[in-house]
Amino acid sequence: MVRPVKRRSADPQVVKQLWNAIGHIREQKQIANIERITKYMGREYEISNRETVKQLGHAVKDGLVIETVTLGVKGAKAGVEQEGYWLVGDDPIVPLDPGGTDPTEGEDHDWYCFECHQPGEVVLCSGCHRVYHSKCLSEECKPRDSASQWYCPICQAMQRKTQPIKKKELNRMLVFVVYRMKEKQSRELSRKVSLQDHPNFPRLVHTHMDLSVMQQRAEECKFKCPEEFEAATRQILHNNLIYYGDESEYTELARVVLADCRHDLREIQLCKDCYMMSNSRNLKDWFIRPCDPPHSLVWAKMKGFGWWPAKVLQDKDGQSDVRFFGRLHQRAWITDDCIKPIDINIQQLQKKRTAAWKRAYDEVQEHQSRLEHVQTNPLSESESQGSSHSEGEDEDDEDETMQDADDSEDEGSEPEEPISSTSNGDQQELAEAVNQVSSTGEVLQPTPPATPQKASVSTVATQTRKWAAAAEGKAPSTKTKFVQTTASTAPACTCHEKYNKIFSDFKERMEENHKKEKEQIEQDLTDKLKSEHDQDKREALAKAASSNKSEVEQAVKKAKEEVETSKTVDRKQMEEEHKAEISFVKRRQWCYNCEAEAMYHCCWNTSYCSVKCQQEHWHAEHKKTCRRKR
Repeated sequence: MVRPVKRRSADPQVVKQLWNAIGHIREQKQIANIERITKYMGREYEISNRETVKQLGHAVKDGLVIETVTLGVKGAKAGVEQEGYWLVGDDPIVPLDPGGTDPTEGEDHDWYCFECHQPGEVVLCSGCHRVYHSKCLSEECKPRDSASQWYCPICQAMQRKTQPIKKKELNRMLVFVVYRMKEKQSRELSRKVSLQDHPNFPRLVHTHMDLSVMQQRAEECKFKCPEEFEAATRQILHNNLIYYGDESEYTELARVVLADCRHDLREIQLCKDCYMMSNSRNLKDWFIRPCDPPHSLVWAKMKGFGWWPAKVLQDKDGQSDVRFFGRLHQRAWITDDCIKPIDINIQQLQKKRTAAWKRAYDEVQEHQSRLEHVQTNPLSESESQGSSHSEGEDEDDEDETMQDADDSEDEGSEPEEPISSTSNGDQQELAEAVNQVSSTGEVLQPTPPATPQKASVSTVATQTRKWAAAAEGKAPSTKTKFVQTTASTAPACTCHEKYNKIFSDFKERMEENHKKEKEQIEQDLTDKLKSEHDQDKREALAKAASSNKSEVEQAVKKAKEEVETSKTVDRKQMEEEHKAEISFVKRRQWCYNCEAEAMYHCCWNTSYCSVKCQQEHWHAEHKKTCRRKR
């Protein structure tokens, strides 16, 4: 019977804050006791003392923080014993074992729910490392009382295997998905977290996952189904939510990556051939190539536009998801009343035939002709599909089958010289060159020898028809062969020399084109790397500028406060000195005549510094107003 177990109880974000508090206190050469930790948590994160004590107890129980009794020491004086908290591996009393193992190592399952990313009582999956809360599971996925094992929703989806795609083909498409995800998003999701910068990362994140790991697994063909690939992308979001939190920029990037992943997986489920061929850069005519199974062709009309040929990708609730023929191959949801069958008379559409419409109409006609050719010649379909994919075992098997068929046709002829497969444009150039030589009449009309050579002549004619079919735009074969027939009684024929010259010229053009494309690709990669480097440099400068700006603002604020404080102190001191000076001046007597310090007192408000000043002032005015008794 499967029962829920409690893996952890502490909130991972609060645990990171507790680690920061303990590390900050330890840097101050102090013991990280409960008083200092609660004070720091309240000041920095506005967490109440009660919640801090609760989460600290959960962290100690989960083994993420160590509680010890420490004796404070200051110089030669020893203090009293008090409870202190240490980070795992930093406690001198309970250090890690000599082997360097961590208590979190060797865990088979995650500690946090894969759905809500929170701790608590969880149900362990028997097939993978994921765990879930019972409340986070749907009724059909909840464990039964009688079951001895339980598999999570992801494992159940992987066991169903509803996707009818071969493993190697699926992984080739998933490589394209990873490339698209890496082009749009930050590099932080494409590389492993540095344990030097984040030493406690493995204590919160059980299973590491990034885009580089997903790309390597896809290139090694390790993904068995799309659900497994989506689960790996969800693992990235799960890890970022646990370690960085819900409001982090890394978490937002992970959400965007998951949305892109789900979109591409839906596109693969709609039509794997369309997705594979649209991402192959060497296929310019991918949209007119038939898919397996083929899409329905219709005339669709959007509001404000005329009737346009399109493919129907899916139908849902009275609407159809269509992709239009033309240069851009745009998509739209069209209601059923704005869709007509493709075999309707064009005159009924009343559409103005512009250059873009004519191009789209030519594309749909070419698509129909290729579709009819595939239905009548199933082998051509396998050849065209083999040329659109990269090398693999499936394509090698098809090539071997085609080689056996050609050998059975050409029995009795001389050994053939195979020519490597080329792209559609190169095969058309080769067909035009062959047709130009064939028009001279020297290749297809050798004099029949005495011995029967019908098989060789028919082989040459068959090969010529294949080149002619390639020149007309039909599905080309992935391998082209040329057979030169000779006979002892036949006259000399120069076909071999002419064909060798044509092939050598063609080979030189191919090498020159390849060299130009290689140089262009190298230049593009160099420009891209340079732009990425410049972008990273600008971001680093912006971050440094923002951090310096905040530091400068704090320094300016502090300087202003110090200046204001200094001004206040100086003003008070000057006022006291001024009062003292005034008081000192008031306590002295001054000469009424010259305002110097007085030595001789005359009457109640009159004093003099010398006899001369007294005589001058007496004769001038004072003898009339003096109140001194004579």
